[in-house]
Amino acid sequence: MQALQPAERTRLLLYIVAPLLGVGLCLAMYFSGVDWLAGIASPRRNRELGLLEHLQNAVLLGLCWFSWRTARVEPTRRAAMLWRGLAAFVLLVFLEELDYGNHYISIARGSWNSGPPVNLHNQGSVNEVLKATSNVGMGLWLGILPLFASRLPARLQPWIASRWSLGTLLVGIALSETAHALHGSLDHNRSLSGNISEFRETITYWVIALYIGELALRREAAAASRAPSPSSSSPSKEGT
Repeated sequence: MQALQPAERTRLLLYIVAPLLGVGLCLAMYFSGVDWLAGIASPRRNRELGLLEHLQNAVLLGLCWFSWRTARVEPTRRAAMLWRGLAAFVLLVFLEELDYGNHYISIARGSWNSGPPVNLHNQGSVNEVLKATSNVGMGLWLGILPLFASRLPARLQPWIASRWSLGTLLVGIALSETAHALHGSLDHNRSLSGNISEFRETITYWVIALYIGELALRREAAAASRAPSPSSSSPSKEGT
């Protein structure tokens, strides 16, 4: 069996091991039956203050920073604005996940109950529509298309995700199914009742962040290849 190249070993760690260990640890803590461990993953008083939700927030902040940073290497104003627009959109998603600080404002006022959400994605059926749309979109773009990347037009190649993305999606499905099965059979603090899909949502953010990160690295590599080398940009020295 041929050993993985260093770049592929890195992808194995990022696309498979990291989400499996990170989200898997939260899942194990939540269903451990140990109240304080479950409370770290998702507190009984307010699930938004747990490790699982903060993992999502950390991924979103990292993605926002990476997008803004990549805008600086783009050769055209239009491309740079697209990256900054992506950063702004991710920041909006981050604020939505925080419920625009509603939970922390409530705690500062002395109450653990933040009341009805003020964000948009938890209103009515919006969340279900978003989940269904993202599941189909990611399944096609991050799961199926990379398997046929060599057959796609050359102009699409720079935008195709790594084949490792499919592995991350499968990890998300496996952990989500495990969480749903345990949710109905084990005793736990019930803070994620009605929101047991948070485990899969965390991996959704992770695989999107990895995809955008790969795109950003490709753009930075392209920018580096366009930059003149020091030898070609400096005047040649004549002998004395």
